[in-house]
Amino acid sequence: MRLVPVSELKPGMIVGRNIYGNDFRLLLNMGVSLTPALIQRLKELGLYYIYVKDEFIGQIEVQDILTDKLKAQSFITVRKCFEKAKAGPDIEISTVTKLVNNILDEVLSFSNLMVSLVDIRLKDSYLLSHSISVCTLSLLTGIALGFDQIKLHQLGIGALLHDIGKSTLESTLLNKSTPFTPAEEKVIQSHSMLGFEILRKIPAISILSAHVPFQHHERYDGKGYPRGINHTEIHPYAAITAIVNTFDQLVSPPQGKGAFPAKALEMILLERGRAFDPEIALAFARQISPYPIGCTLRLSTGELAVVLQTNKNHPTRPTVKVITNCYGEIQSDFPELDLSQAVTIKIEEVLSENERSQELRNYA
Repeated sequence: MRLVPVSELKPGMIVGRNIYGNDFRLLLNMGVSLTPALIQRLKELGLYYIYVKDEFIGQIEVQDILTDKLKAQSFITVRKCFEKAKAGPDIEISTVTKLVNNILDEVLSFSNLMVSLVDIRLKDSYLLSHSISVCTLSLLTGIALGFDQIKLHQLGIGALLHDIGKSTLESTLLNKSTPFTPAEEKVIQSHSMLGFEILRKIPAISILSAHVPFQHHERYDGKGYPRGINHTEIHPYAAITAIVNTFDQLVSPPQGKGAFPAKALEMILLERGRAFDPEIALAFARQISPYPIGCTLRLSTGELAVVLQTNKNHPTRPTVKVITNCYGEIQSDFPELDLSQAVTIKIEEVLSENERSQELRNYA
């Protein structure tokens, strides 16, 4: 099984994992052979990647942070929150609290592993899926920073609802595919204050949680919005959410092709001390695998390999299955290689599906 961008799918490829919609409805069964019509449908849905069966390496176990059932429950709860917030500040906080607790329970059970981040989300529900992803990864970062249960809960509430202010904005503006005008940009930026106003009026929500929507677009160097405050005034919950929000938008943007996790992490770390808190950025980066399970790598030996397993202690050194030898010839036994032990071997690049196909075609 390997990971393939939807934009690079080919007819005849076999679906490697069940594909679900946000409501837990099965969209495509594992084992289905892709047709041009099915590929077009996946593109229209806005999926970024899917897993397909691989003729060389067989099935790979991919462990998601959240179960499919909890993802579906999360989607329903967040959708209701946004709908109610649009009508007025009447969020069912007990439902939100229960959801955050459930997400936290699953994140805690996952926290000794790395996130092999490939989020399957649909185009027509981007804002809701983004909110769930930001909450999940913010909690994972809070755990890494040693937050207690109270702090984690407050962080989770704020991160889940960090974009709640957008519920009051016109969907045509939020879904616009062309660049915003200065006037439109000003309206978009107003969601930070609008979100703060919504949450601070709900007595059961901590004012610290309300500061997450308020401050998640502020910058460490004071060049953000809405107030242009610097790191001395930005609450840690908002500082965490700012990093996760940016990362999630880089790898899964509402429009266009996302950055590969390794590139997105590089961009985050380059902004330490400018946009982002240096300590928090490092804590976050240590939770994310730069190379998702199922992606194809070129090693410094000239070999091609597919990522089998991430390594929490050595994030940039996953365990891989080698599919070609150093001469580019397809292996007969596909040996596994732990790159954390093979210290002289480096990852040169991540191959696209088209590049991988070309390499293998040359030596088939």
